[in-house]
Amino acid sequence: MSEQPNATKLRFVALCVPFLFAAAIDGTATQLGQSAEYWRGDFTFANEGVTTFNDLLRVHPLAHAAGFLAYALLLCLLILMVPPLLAMVVSFAATIGHAAGAFTWLAYQFRFSMPISQLMFACVAVVMAVCLTRGWTIENDRPLLANRPIARWMSIAVLIVVPVCLFLLR
Repeated sequence: MSEQPNATKLRFVALCVPFLFAAAIDGTATQLGQSAEYWRGDFTFANEGVTTFNDLLRVHPLAHAAGFLAYALLLCLLILMVPPLLAMVVSFAATIGHAAGAFTWLAYQFRFSMPISQLMFACVAVVMAVCLTRGWTIENDRPLLANRPIARWMSIAVLIVVPVCLFLLR
C-alpha cells in the first residue's frame, strides 16, 4: 500500500507532465493568437478549431482557461487510472495532438518560420524523454485506485464519457 503514492507520482511525471507541457503551449498560443477585436471585448471573434473550447472563448478568455484546466485535470486522472498501456496511448495521443495544435498557431497565426515552429516538437520530445526516464516502468506501475476496482472503473467510465460528450459528439 505504501508503494501506491510513489507509483502514482512516477506515472504522473512520466505520462501527465509531457501532456501538460504540450497542452500549456497549445492553450497559451490559443489565447495569445486571438484577434485584436477579440481582445477589445468582442468575443464573437473567437478563433479555435475545437468547438467546446471555441464556445468557451466566446464566453470569456477566463472561461476558456478554466475549461482547459478542467479538461487537463480530467485527462490526467484518466491517465492515472487506466491500465498502463492505455495510459501511454492516451498520454502520447494527447501530447502529440496538443503539440500539433500549438504548431499550427506558431506557424500559421504567429508566422514563425517552419524550423522555429518545429523546434517546439523537439522541446516536447525532450520533455517526454526526460519524464519517461524518471523511474516509471510498466513492471512497477500500479494505477490510481487499483485497490478499489469498482470505484476505479466507474471513475474511468465517467472520465471517458465526459470528454466524448464535450469533444466528439458536438
